[in-house]
Amino acid sequence: MEIGSFIEMQFPRGNEYYTGDHIARLNSGRAGIYHAARCLGCHTVYLPYYQCETVGNFLKKKNINIIYYYINPDFSPKIDSIEPESCMVIVNYYGIFGNDRIKEIASRFKKVIIDNSQAFFSKPIEGAMNIYSARKFMGVPDGAYVIGNNADKYSDEYNSDYSSDTSDFLLKRIEYGCEGKTYESRMKNEKRIDESDIKLMSKLTHTILDGTDYSLIKNKRRENYSTASMLFNDINLINPNMYYDDTCVPMV
Repeated sequence: MEIGSFIEMQFPRGNEYYTGDHIARLNSGRAGIYHAARCLGCHTVYLPYYQCETVGNFLKKKNINIIYYYINPDFSPKIDSIEPESCMVIVNYYGIFGNDRIKEIASRFKKVIIDNSQAFFSKPIEGAMNIYSARKFMGVPDGAYVIGNNADKYSDEYNSDYSSDTSDFLLKRIEYGCEGKTYESRMKNEKRIDESDIKLMSKLTHTILDGTDYSLIKNKRRENYSTASMLFNDINLINPNMYYDDTCVPMV
């Protein structure tokens, strides 16, 4: 028996943004898309060409058939229908598309996965599987949510992730900033995620997310976006505000 110890880091509790039933807490957004395809019973997934290649690479490793599609200048899918028993991945690019716009696109297809990796605060669309990546908005080493009907299916088949061994970059950032040894440590964590199979969200990440001030993040992201719009709208060749509304909390 161990007698005596040391004081642990302490976080507020009860603040987690997504809670309740029909939620799977996983280790990464790419794993979330694969899990969503499993829940939908699909072995073929339609992906846009304009998406991080890590998603396609992960799905291929899991023996998912991929059909790529193009997007229009307004970022909507340049495709009207998909094969039976397949699912459509729709990306909320940069988090600048309001809920009504995402609903409208999703309504065109039967089985839909909404990739909200760039739109953590976008409300889940009913009838679809919704994917959220935590580390694009919060200081966590990993973490993703899958939200939709029976999204927690298969969760008991996955092992838990452990992220503390490669999360020191979060502490180093406070003292050393983003560059140098901090960036090197961060890339070790990225490598760990790249090499990882689908897993449950690490306890460390879940603890941090349960103690995060989400209102502060929302307000700051919107403030940053407003400033960028004011500076660049006159020279931007694409209008980022075409579907932007008060439901949006942009990633960038």
